[in-house]
Amino acid sequence: MRSSLYIDEIVRNSFGVSYPAINSSILGNLDCILPDINTQKKITNFINFKINKIDNLVNKTKKSIEKYKEYKKSLIFEAVTGKIDLRDYKLEGGEKLAEHNNSSETKRECFSAVD
Repeated sequence: MRSSLYIDEIVRNSFGVSYPAINSSILGNLDCILPDINTQKKITNFINFKINKIDNLVNKTKKSIEKYKEYKKSLIFEAVTGKIDLRDYKLEGGEKLAEHNNSSETKRECFSAVD
């Protein structure tokens, strides 16, 4: 329906000068080339196959996200309860982060957010 032949046919059957339009009965009577039923079925099967593939990827991604959330909660719990020893853990950029968190500017930001 987006082919130039079909669009040209619509334009030829349109009427009006400033805003040409086509009447629905004329549009309904225009010839439209459709593939045979076997080709239509092949197209439908291909589209359904791709949809299933996408749905499976979406579901796998959602499951992965949930697993990561559970892992994160578990890791935080174990760290907070002392099951993981973090005393020797070095956070990259940790000094800068600690400086920022202890700065008077950060404290002002926190208090101004509360006001």
